[in-house]
Amino acid sequence: MNSICLDEVENLEFKFEGILLTQEEKELERFLKIAKFRQQIDTNRWIFPQTMDDVKFIKKAYSVIKKCFKLNIRLKPCNKLSEKMDVAKNDINFKDVLPEGKKIKDFCPICNKKWSNHDDQQLTHCQKKYPYPNVSSNFKRILNDEQKKSVDHILQMGNAANFSVPGSGKTTITYAALSRWLDDGIINKILVIGPTSSFFPWEDEYRECFKDTLNSIRPTGSEVDKLDKFNCKLFLIHFATAMGKTEKIIDFLKNPENNVAVIIDESHNIKNIDDDAKWATAVRQIAPFAKRKIILSGTPMPNGAKDLWVQINFLWPYEELLGSRKNFKRNTERHGIRDWKPTLYPLFTRITKQDLGLNEPKFRYYTVNLYQDQREIYNAISKSILQDITSYTSKHKMQQYRKAKLIRMLQVASNPSLLYKGQNEEFNLESQCGLSSTHSIEPLEADIYKKIINYSNNSLIPAKLVQTAELAKKLMANGEKVIIWSNFVANIRIFENQLLKDQNPIVIYGDISTDINKEENRDKSIKKFKDAENACVLIATPPTLSESVSLHIDKNKKRVCSHAIYLDRNYNAAQYVQSMDRIHRVNMDLSDKSPFTIEIENSGVKEERTFRRDRVYYHFIIANDTIDESINEQLNQKFEKMNSALNDPWPTALDYDQNSVNSVNVSDDSAKNDLISLVTSLQNTVESNINDN
Repeated sequence: MNSICLDEVENLEFKFEGILLTQEEKELERFLKIAKFRQQIDTNRWIFPQTMDDVKFIKKAYSVIKKCFKLNIRLKPCNKLSEKMDVAKNDINFKDVLPEGKKIKDFCPICNKKWSNHDDQQLTHCQKKYPYPNVSSNFKRILNDEQKKSVDHILQMGNAANFSVPGSGKTTITYAALSRWLDDGIINKILVIGPTSSFFPWEDEYRECFKDTLNSIRPTGSEVDKLDKFNCKLFLIHFATAMGKTEKIIDFLKNPENNVAVIIDESHNIKNIDDDAKWATAVRQIAPFAKRKIILSGTPMPNGAKDLWVQINFLWPYEELLGSRKNFKRNTERHGIRDWKPTLYPLFTRITKQDLGLNEPKFRYYTVNLYQDQREIYNAISKSILQDITSYTSKHKMQQYRKAKLIRMLQVASNPSLLYKGQNEEFNLESQCGLSSTHSIEPLEADIYKKIINYSNNSLIPAKLVQTAELAKKLMANGEKVIIWSNFVANIRIFENQLLKDQNPIVIYGDISTDINKEENRDKSIKKFKDAENACVLIATPPTLSESVSLHIDKNKKRVCSHAIYLDRNYNAAQYVQSMDRIHRVNMDLSDKSPFTIEIENSGVKEERTFRRDRVYYHFIIANDTIDESINEQLNQKFEKMNSALNDPWPTALDYDQNSVNSVNVSDDSAKNDLISLVTSLQNTVESNINDN
């Protein structure tokens, strides 16, 4: 009989029983060639070499067996291969758990009606009555009503996705499910693969969820080669490390003594569907050896439905739920998620922003008049850039314009000294915009260039920075902690060394280490801001705290920070919304509802503003007649669209310049609208300047 086996070095070997005679056998031979089996010289043996990609290997074996069945060719797999294929199915039968997962999502166990048929009052009632999930008694944190269904779903499915919005408690939900598996002996270790910024929350949340000490490690480099030597329950590994050490991680997972749950946090980072996507390839190779698998992301498909292919295949690597890579990509690029909703629906849960029941945040605007020197610099550069744009006709040049000139306008509106002596090198905004460096300023009128030099050499402080510091001080004087957001490190240093020096600010930007062994590191800074009474102001760049960080409550669930001041922003709406979510999250402390009033200037006019301590406030410092107004207008529009997406029970393509300005083509509507708005702003500035003269 024909056979398919594993040979002595674990290659996949197909062996014909005798000489190929029938048409079916010859067709099978053609199939083996196409499938990249290699025929051994002068034999009927065909070899498919061993690969680290276990999914690909097992699927190759299945494809041959399926083809033989179709051609009515007898075939016998060897015991060794049969055992390997059985192990690949793991201990979870997808067809068994699928109906239960769907039932949890569809039907309310209290009234047996579909969840979608509940009105708001019924939904609130049934969520409160929803049976508490079967978590371990070691899990001490009390789940919120909206979190309980997600925990049940993970426990039932075994391998599951949670696509709840940022700030909804995905880490807590995951630990609740893991607690049951730990108690039952299904798992004994947890491996989280994610961004570095997620590591501290995973460690911190463990202590809060279990009220216990934690043995954890963040292995890098050669440490990953000896994971078994660490007596740890929690392992935290960055995507890049997983990519470089995939084989060592697989060895760790294959160890019979290790039953490991693998969690991909911020799983949209592995979204790339292309064959050569290294992070995605690494996690797919790791997947078959995990005892349980969970993916977490509030925005799982930033570029469209095709982003889901890798993530879902990580959960169920042998099921081929979304078909082939090529077909899924082609279909979703044409029709989006439409055709795949029935398949995807049972695989995930999602808590929307509205489900959290949070108080609506308050938006407060403060307009500032530029000082005379800065106004003259701004007007001159606006005129120069407006002239440049008329000469750009190709898409490529227009894109280059958007990259370079946008930064120039952001800098001059915020602080003209950023334009001199390479100050912009202190922050990686250039890399966000696709630039290796920012070129020196174009030749300008001599007196304007001198004013720029004076700004740098004389440390002149722009009005926006003065206003921001004044607002922060008055909020702190009323017992409030404050976070200040700025895109430019030079501005942060002005606050740190001059304007807010007496307040001992905590600063976090690109150069602040993520290494917990360093004296000064981001985790320590975040912890200090949350826990120390005298640490009242945190100043940060949005990219450094864009994911996984909570600043709203401390370890005792007491309110920490309810005020965020935005000194400057760009058109990156995703980054903007993520920064907002740092202080507007689940489990807000609303116990103190007392008000307080401060006096603050608005365009030079003093006015009183009252705030309540049970509300979140976003404060925007906007320079009159500058790009700030254009950015504010565009971000408000994008915020409304993003907010609508975050309230959609289905994941939505959601990415307004998520990664970089150059990730959006000029032809895209979002980029076009930004550009039109910017040009209109420049035209208004130039026209106003002409009228004034």
